[in-house]
Amino acid sequence: MTTLHKLQLSHNKIIAINDNAFVGLDMLEELHVEDNSLVRVPAIALQSLKRIAIIRMDSNPIQQISTGDFGHLPANTISLTRCPHMTLIDRYAFWDLPNLYSLALHSNPRLAFIDGQAFVGLPLLQSVELYGCGLKTIQYDIVHNILGNGFTNGAIGGVGVNGGSGRQHSTATAAVEHHSKRRSIAASLMGNPFVCDCNVKYLYECLIDQHNCSLSIESPERVVCAEPPALNGTQISRLNISAIADECGPRLVAVNDPNVTVHKKIGDRHQFQCRALGVPQPRIHWILPTGQV
Repeated sequence: MTTLHKLQLSHNKIIAINDNAFVGLDMLEELHVEDNSLVRVPAIALQSLKRIAIIRMDSNPIQQISTGDFGHLPANTISLTRCPHMTLIDRYAFWDLPNLYSLALHSNPRLAFIDGQAFVGLPLLQSVELYGCGLKTIQYDIVHNILGNGFTNGAIGGVGVNGGSGRQHSTATAAVEHHSKRRSIAASLMGNPFVCDCNVKYLYECLIDQHNCSLSIESPERVVCAEPPALNGTQISRLNISAIADECGPRLVAVNDPNVTVHKKIGDRHQFQCRALGVPQPRIHWILPTGQV
């Protein structure tokens, strides 16, 4: 097994991968675990794969990509597509991946939130596929942190997104122009239900001036508004951006399914997911049945 180069585990109804499952597979270059029943990324197990180049986890009921799930790996290609329960990609989910050039995250219809620091330390990234997801916006911090190739204090808090005021947006645009001289990232974004409010301004700038944007957006005419209803189907590049306010109220995204009942023992932990878009940056408070905040 120590000389194994490709491991095919697809279509096996695997629900979890032991932390030590890949120990000793020092020569493994390809890992295929598509079409299983994984609900989380086997992050610890992946750390044993010192020569891994390709990781494919498509068509699993993975609910989110958490902090550190893909970190310190030599992979050049990672694919997590068609995961029907995936709702968010958390900060530092993909970090310190010096060889990664292709990232496929498309066809995840419930993926509504990507933290501004989700992708950090990806100096060779050339392509990110995000079409057919549930994204409401693409924020400047996401691209800035990829190109910055380092850990920065972005505008993202643990609970919300800052799309930026008019002044902040101008600063962001200037920074994008600076980074564009280094490289650009091919991005496929069509088929997302973008909300055309204050959060859309960075994406608008990229679409109308791709020469000065670090995202090279494929099929820009297919990147359209889903909300508000009056703008449904409008190409974002054709918006009257001056008519859109610099500030907008909070909008919840990537929220746990309210119809799911969670059973836990006293003392057990459970993580409830809730993120919000808005300018100024929203703050989220949880209210217990007792009324305690």
